[in-house]
Amino acid sequence: MSAQTVHNAYPELPVLPFARTSVAMPDVINYLSGKTVDTPIKRAAYVIFRNESGNGHKGVNNNYIGQQADGNRLPDKWTPAIAGTCVRAENQTGKLRRFVCFKEWKTCVDLLCDRVDARGLFVGGFAHPFADMQVDTDDDWPLAYWREWVQGSATAQIPAADKSGLLQEYQAAVQAFPSQA
Repeated sequence: MSAQTVHNAYPELPVLPFARTSVAMPDVINYLSGKTVDTPIKRAAYVIFRNESGNGHKGVNNNYIGQQADGNRLPDKWTPAIAGTCVRAENQTGKLRRFVCFKEWKTCVDLLCDRVDARGLFVGGFAHPFADMQVDTDDDWPLAYWREWVQGSATAQIPAADKSGLLQEYQAAVQAFPSQA
């Protein structure tokens, strides 16, 4: 498969060259802190952002969540924030994929919070459509993330080392985003 044959959900937007982008995690924390979303959503978004972006160092044209453009389009409200698309080999599979290129990194955080909320992928939520589980505690969250975001399977089991790492990151999120009194 060549780059030209990878489906493009945004044919009206330019195809851009791949560019590695980065953002400092303190900037992400500050931005999330100012958002008017519930604290559990901020915490989950922070951990997902860290994992998907290599702590902010592995962005693809301001895309830090691996949002692809070779499947379905995002809802129309996101289109004005998209600069174009680029084709790059996916990290885990090496398969050529088309990625959304955002005009700025903040849009990526906004989209992530929206998706975390919609999927119930936060403590107090019901993670769906893949995880199909209630997320009652901080300890439940890594499995829900693993099933919902990483594996896309309600039967996936998270390796102990991955769960431990995610719990550590989640505790950092609890420190960064304390409960609102």
